Amino acid sequence: MSARIMVSPKSNSRSRVAAITPSHMPSALARWRERMALSQRAAAAALGMSLPAYQQQERGASYEGKAREPSHALLLACAAIERGIDPIA
Repeated sequence: MSARIMVSPKSNSRSRVAAITPSHMPSALARWRERMALSQRAAAAALGMSLPAYQQQERGASYEGKAREPSHALLLACAAIERGIDPIA
């Protein structure tokens, strides 16, 4: 799967910023959920999150107009679950 890169034609070479179109590339969270064969509800429960909070993270819901990536802590939790590491009680 290839991502489409969009570059503003008005920018000069020093300030050129490329943005990956999010609709063409699933998030790391979505790829993890698919590898684990989980529904969004099951993934949210495994991570101790509400379903709406999980869905926002998976789709990269924007905050003040900026798309956001899942936090490193959330991705680390995903990796731990995938490797069968028990949660800290």
